This record gives sequence, C-alpha cells and structure tokens, in this order.
Amino acid sequence: MRLLSYTVVGKSTAVLSTEEEIKRAIGRLGFTVFLFEKNGFRCFFAKEPNTILLLDGEAFNACAGLIEKNKAKKPPFKELLPNFTGFAPALSTDCGLACTYCFCHGGEKRKTTSPDWKQVKTCLDFLYKPDQKVGLVITAPGEQTKSFELLKKTVACMKEKNMLGTLEFSTNGMIDGKTIDWISANIPEPQVSCDGPPEIQDAQRPLSGGGGSSRIVEATIRKFAAKGRPFKTRLTLTEKVFGREKEIFAYFYDLSSRHIGLGPLMNFGRAHDSWRESPEKETLAIGRFADLCAEFGVAFFTGSVNLLREEGTRHCPLGSLFCMGADGAINACEMYASQEDLKHNPGLAELSIGRYDAASSRIEIDEKKISEFRGFRERVECKKCDFKLCWGDCPLASLHKNRSILKPDKAKCLRNQRNFRALAEQVIEREVIALKPFIRIGPGSMTYCTSLHEFPLETAQNNIPKESAFVSLEPENFSFVSELKKIKKMQKTGFRFYLFSPTISEKTTKKDLAAMAAFFMELEKENMLFNVTKPLPPGMADLPERLLKRIPKDCFECREMFSVQSSIVVFCNGAAGKKLEKYPDRHALFEDFLESAERKKPDCYIY
Repeated sequence: MRLLSYTVVGKSTAVLSTEEEIKRAIGRLGFTVFLFEKNGFRCFFAKEPNTILLLDGEAFNACAGLIEKNKAKKPPFKELLPNFTGFAPALSTDCGLACTYCFCHGGEKRKTTSPDWKQVKTCLDFLYKPDQKVGLVITAPGEQTKSFELLKKTVACMKEKNMLGTLEFSTNGMIDGKTIDWISANIPEPQVSCDGPPEIQDAQRPLSGGGGSSRIVEATIRKFAAKGRPFKTRLTLTEKVFGREKEIFAYFYDLSSRHIGLGPLMNFGRAHDSWRESPEKETLAIGRFADLCAEFGVAFFTGSVNLLREEGTRHCPLGSLFCMGADGAINACEMYASQEDLKHNPGLAELSIGRYDAASSRIEIDEKKISEFRGFRERVECKKCDFKLCWGDCPLASLHKNRSILKPDKAKCLRNQRNFRALAEQVIEREVIALKPFIRIGPGSMTYCTSLHEFPLETAQNNIPKESAFVSLEPENFSFVSELKKIKKMQKTGFRFYLFSPTISEKTTKKDLAAMAAFFMELEKENMLFNVTKPLPPGMADLPERLLKRIPKDCFECREMFSVQSSIVVFCNGAAGKKLEKYPDRHALFEDFLESAERKKPDCYIY
C-alpha cells in the first residue's frame, strides 16, 4: 500500500504506506478531482491545501469511499467582499502595435482617448474606504504608459491615500528609458509582452504604421534586466510558437528573463478572423515550457499554473473589479477601454455597470447588476462539472458563445481541463514520481532526458565542446579561465546546454572549489544554460540561491545516481537495477540504490 502526497506550494513529498495514515491524510483534504492514471498510480488533485495524490491500487481500494466524499465537497472560494477590490483604469486607448491576434482590433484607425485627472480622481475617491486596500490593474487595451503622467499620478494618489494593494502592470515594450526607470522603481514585477525571437515578434506584433517591433521590445527587456529587479515576459501561444519552445525559451533566457508566462489566443476582435484552435499543440507547448522552466530554475506562469498553485477556486472577479473606460464608462471587464470595443466585443455591453458623470463629477453605479455579477459563481452551470476548478472561467467568452454568463463555453472548459492535467502531469513526473531527469547511455551516445525533452550530449573531459555537452571536470585540472573565454567567444545560436559533472577528490583544494564556484556564477551572468549533476561540498553552500537550485542537495537528487542503459537502471557504483519501467517512483529506485551501495560503495566523495 502506497500513497505519494505532494504539497504544491511547499513542494514537499510524503510517502505513506499504512492504511491508517493514508486515510488520515486523505480525510483532511477538501474538494478532490481525478486527473489520470500513471505508473500504476491513480492521480488526484485536492484543495485545502493544494495537494497532488498518487495512490497505488491497494491504497485506492482502501480509500475509495473517502475520495468520493471529497469529490462531493464544495470547492473553496476566496472571500468575496461586498465592495470593489480592484481598479482597472484605461488611461489611454493608444497602442503603437497592430498585433495579428489583437482581441480589440488595436493598432487600426481608432480614436485615441484618454481620461482627464478629474475623472480618475473621482473614481479613486469613490473606491476609497478607510483601512481597505484596492488592487491596481494596469492591463487595459492599449499601451497605458502613453498617458505616463496620468499613470504616475494614479499610483501616487493611491499610495497617498494608503489604499494601494497589489499592483498588476503590463506593457507592450514600446517605452523609453525614462518610463522604464519609473516602472522599475514603482512597480514590483512589471510584465513585458513579447512573442520571442524577432522573426516571430515582428510577424505577430508589428508596429501599427508597419515594420517590426522586436528591436525596441528587446531593448526594453534588456533595460529591465539591467535594473536587477524582477520582471516577467509573456508570450501568446500561436502556430508560430508550436515546435519552437526550446529556441524561444533560450531567447528569453539570454535576455535575462527569469519569469516566463504563456497566454492563449482569445477568440475576440481580430483574432476571430484568423482563429485556429490547436488544442493538442497548445497543451504540449505548455508542458514543454513548464519542463524547461523547471529544469533551468525559471519561474513559470499560465492559467493552469494558477489553478494548481492558488488557494481557493479560481474565478473571474466579476463584480469586484471596477474598470474605468477612457471615455468614462464603467465596466466589469478589464477588456473594456472605450465604446469602440463594443464593435468587436459586443458582450462587453452586457457587462456595463455604470458611468462617470463629468457634469456632476459623480460615479453612477448599477448596484443591482453588480450584486448579480458578484453572485454569478453560485448560479453558473459549473456545479454539474466534476472539474469545477476554473468555475465559469471567462464570462465574456460565455457571452460570446452562449449569450449568458451562466453558461460557460464548453470548448474553453475542456481547454482548461486539458491544459491543467498536462501541467499537473509534468509536475507529477518531475517532482513526485521523479524518475526524470536521467541520463540515457547508448552505443556511442549520451542523452539527457527530462519530462518532455531529450538533449543529445557530446562528452568531454576537462574542456567545453561547442554543442550541448556532458562535461566531466576535475576542479584541480580544469582551466576555468580559458574555458570561460571559449564560451564567451561562442556565438549563442539556438539552444546550447551544458551538464557539468564535477569529480571531487583529496587533491581538490578550497581554492579549486572557489574557482569552480566563480566559474558557475560567471556562466549564470552570461545567461548560459547549464546544470550540475552531483552534490557539491558543504563549503560551496555560500553560492547564490539561484545557483544552488541547479545543484543536487544529496544522493537522492543526484543526476548521476543512476543512468539508463538498454532500458535497465545502472547505479553509479556499477550495479544493475531493474528495468526503469518497473520502478513506480524515485523513492522505490533509491531503496534499491541504498541496498546496492551496502554491497559496493559508490566511488563518490559525497556518499
């Protein structure tokens, strides 16, 4: 009997093997949904706290009744306050780009509208409540920094009133150095929209007057990186992205982006004219990006990640978000910027909740409509769904498809479920079952296998090949300075990855270890993709946290604890294990490793 319990936020795994402790663990959990079967386990996801459960057949049979009870539990919701908790102002409808998939026909002939300060200030006064924070959401259609002075005054006023809560900000990257300076100093983690290398960026996000935007946007990202403060890059999943995930990831990594996000196409506006749904490709792309981010220590975000990590059940903040159009209209959806949006997204008209009356400087609000919106999650048809985790998803999409916020678009529901399960599977494969990554050795070949990628590796002893490589190095014999120069001279094209296997012996001095640590830090500075296969001596624990994530902590995490040769597990001491497919998870494999190590001690300093 076996249960693997993985707490998503804490990233901790517990292995339980008695019926009593397994039932106790499952009984403490809330709403539970079945995911799939894998490696002989039935896999579930449970809320409160967010937990992934893997039960073998015996454990499932013993706990089937408890799991059915959990499935029937009501999903937990975040507390819904009887007031607005977010302010999403459209400070400008000007954009500068004409993205091929724009949800609002941005970049075309459109009246440029901006509110005056009196309108914004009236809205802030209306939202203000003592001792209550309001989140600021700067993501409306258009480039909001086009009204830069208004943006600065809005943030300053909210801070002065002590009402500013979270601050969400996105830019298309068409901004100057002065704007970047202010954003870096005042916005915790700004987001830059960029679809990847110039070939893709220029094709999908051209300038509104013609020509490519990649040069300007890439310079913006580099300037944000030079500030040394966190920022995010986000790309939209399209046909041009599918199959090029490694190349795009390497591009962002080389720009020092360490927080990468994905967004799906929205079937509104211009995207509707060229809409091509590719569910299998989209799901695979999400998994591939998640795998690469996990392997190289890059933070990753997408809607499926939010479902997996966030406490409570994710749902649209309909009725909680006060979206001020540049024209004075108040909407419940942040996609509204002005009346022109109604031509492309007619459903937005039904989400109108009020207006700013310039003559009286007052906000007129439809309280009855807001009350209905705030209660929509209790009435939406998701109650009939076993999944429930996205709970209605996007009301605007529901209006487009079914003309009702209570009837979710089933295609979108299936997309959410499919992508969530794909991401959960990637987490299960890497963090819970954890048989990957591993090194597969064949006749004259070596391949590094992660959850969804295989990297053919050249092999080298104490020097750096030009391609992706497995580099065995003895610190006392490795020319760190000259090899670093060689790396810097190499042209960074495509995807190049190094796997370093240090051999520490009695000959290795503290000076050698310090040189190796400096080498790794310089590789990080140069944005080289690399990882270390073995645990390092405790004396190197003063490395930065971002580098420590690349280095196994112990034998259990060691990337060379075993290799796979002709489907057989071969431990680092040369002893043969079972076929890889016979091991349900890394814990079972590690038990065999320890038994073999008692018979033949591994030739490794750390063991």
